[in-house]
Amino acid sequence: MKTKILIIASLLMLLTISASAQTTQQSEEARTAELREQIGLDYSMPDYSVKKIDEKTIGPRLAKQLQYLMSHYKDELINDMLSAILYEQTGNFRYTEVTKINIQGISKQGDTITILIKASLAPNPLKQSKSEMKMTFIKGVSESKPTNSIFSYISRYNKE
Repeated sequence: MKTKILIIASLLMLLTISASAQTTQQSEEARTAELREQIGLDYSMPDYSVKKIDEKTIGPRLAKQLQYLMSHYKDELINDMLSAILYEQTGNFRYTEVTKINIQGISKQGDTITILIKASLAPNPLKQSKSEMKMTFIKGVSESKPTNSIFSYISRYNKE
């Protein structure tokens, strides 16, 4: 009798854990879909590789987002997000000001869009004046939370 109760209790616990895992997975998928919609990258363009912002090649939305980034990178919030991206990628520069950015390349291969940016940095303890950051989006969303944050933020101010 105790064995049957133990087996039933174990099965109920497994069902509860399984339902909880499915709910978490569904909420993560919903969050990813929401982010994808907020960022709104255009994947209808053919594959490309360019060194500058070219609306005809990369699409109008991404061009507007990058132009906004180029003209507002000194804004405190955007600069903090750029610093967070650098920190995530290098482990350095968490609180270093980005003093200048240059687009080094923008490419699309299938479902992957990659943006390579060279950043000039304010004086810092490591005495590094430049660094590169790579922003990669797969099916419209980056694995990097700071990258998603900055493009989501830019998208709010860059309505078509």
